[in-house]
Amino acid sequence: MLIPFLAVAQNTDDLKQQIVLDQKKLVVMENFKLTDEEAVSFWPIYDEYQERLYSLDLIRNGLYSDYATNINLLTDEKAVFIMDNLFDIAENRQETLRSFSLELEKSLPSKKVFHYMLIENNISIIQKYNLAKQLPLP
Repeated sequence: MLIPFLAVAQNTDDLKQQIVLDQKKLVVMENFKLTDEEAVSFWPIYDEYQERLYSLDLIRNGLYSDYATNINLLTDEKAVFIMDNLFDIAENRQETLRSFSLELEKSLPSKKVFHYMLIENNISIIQKYNLAKQLPLP
């Protein structure tokens, strides 16, 4: 009976991911005006990069969750492990956003790409704030 359980768990994770990505996409759609021609090139690139960013966010959230669950068992070694991973994730996220912006500049004016990056940054700040509110401090 383990296989059906894993299949349900995978479907649940996929559903959660889709909900998060759809909610974010709605915010972007409401705040980022595109012509029909621009939209044809933007949305496939957006979807691809959002998958990458979501994967990084999952890893980051897992690290924070592990910390919050085991706060009283935190060792120096574990703290270094978490910090190193969080720095790596932040660097990967920035590299992904830079790559995304360069890809977008092939089909959108730079001013529009900058506008999108402002929206992306604002969403990221809100997500980080909501995550930080849940983290216990020693």
